[in-house]
Amino acid sequence: MSPEYKCFRKDRSNSNIECVMGGGVLIAVRKDIDGDEFFMDETKDLEAICVRVSLTNSSLYLNCLYIQPTAPIETYIDHLRAIDKIEDSMSLGDISLYCGDWNLPNTKWINDEDGLGLMPIIGDSECAKAIVTRRVTDHLLNRGSSQLCNLTNKYGNVLDLIHTNMPELSLVEKADMLIIPEEISDAAHVQIAVTIECEPALGNSNTSTKSINCFKKANFEEMRNFFGAIDYSYLYNMLDINEMVDSLYAILYDAIDKFVPKASIRSNNKPIWYDNKLTNLKNVMSRQYKKLGNKPKVNRDADEGDFKRAQADFCEYQKIHYHEHIKDISNCSKSDPKRFWKYINGKRTSNTIPKKLSYEGTTVTEDREKAKMFANFFSSV
Repeated sequence: MSPEYKCFRKDRSNSNIECVMGGGVLIAVRKDIDGDEFFMDETKDLEAICVRVSLTNSSLYLNCLYIQPTAPIETYIDHLRAIDKIEDSMSLGDISLYCGDWNLPNTKWINDEDGLGLMPIIGDSECAKAIVTRRVTDHLLNRGSSQLCNLTNKYGNVLDLIHTNMPELSLVEKADMLIIPEEISDAAHVQIAVTIECEPALGNSNTSTKSINCFKKANFEEMRNFFGAIDYSYLYNMLDINEMVDSLYAILYDAIDKFVPKASIRSNNKPIWYDNKLTNLKNVMSRQYKKLGNKPKVNRDADEGDFKRAQADFCEYQKIHYHEHIKDISNCSKSDPKRFWKYINGKRTSNTIPKKLSYEGTTVTEDREKAKMFANFFSSV
């Protein structure tokens, strides 16, 4: 496992599964993303684990599970109880993602009326697996979760299911980058890539963090004692003035490091007018683009209309919202000049003086001549 990830795991030895070969479930979360295990008594004896990831304004509940092919219906009910516990703990706007091998073969999946999720075709069979499949799908549908995976294995079965309450922001496809080479991977399973559009609280590529000294919380009394205890006489023995200055600064920086705490400031690199609605429109546009595949000619069944409509919605709202922002900046030039000039300075690409200056037909390149030209220009203002 890469050291860049936190590993949350439930080994088979810690569950009530009797099979000893392989097994276990694992969720890896990048270390710069805020995620912790969501503990439940309901999963104590199950091969399942849940991690709650903090998003900017909500949470993502990621649940991974495995159910044996010979598991009785009681095991499925226990897993559904665990899902109920997750759902009951969620707040408005939270996202749930339930992934795993449910081992429900001989079930066909078709698009639902909205085209966002899949509905099972089970028939009227009264066999044990059919009864379990109906119970599981009905329970999750009643909880507002849609099933998104229709990738069949070598034997034509869909064993690995993906349920989420946000199908409109999700995309399920066969993984391009395989963790396990196909020649040695389990033929009963397809390696799946799931993309869900959300913004983690940490690790956002649009944000940066810098550390600064917080002098408001500095211990100035200890700093004063620190300076008072130093014998500065050795500075007078230095013949080089630059060496004396460097030594004095070294003392100052040492005091700052010891007595002034540091604070982290996160800055967002997105434009100030970039709001949540625009982010959501961009996410929808990206999801529609991914559905097209790498190129429309590769995916002949792809409908470019959905992507073009999402792209048009994004571009139209971005244009309108940007012009509203510029209008607002213009209107505040007198009432709030600081804000106005902050915007103007932010548009500047350089603070250097041009190499050439021209005024009234005269062009100069020397700094002294540039200064005279500025003086002449502003003397008439």
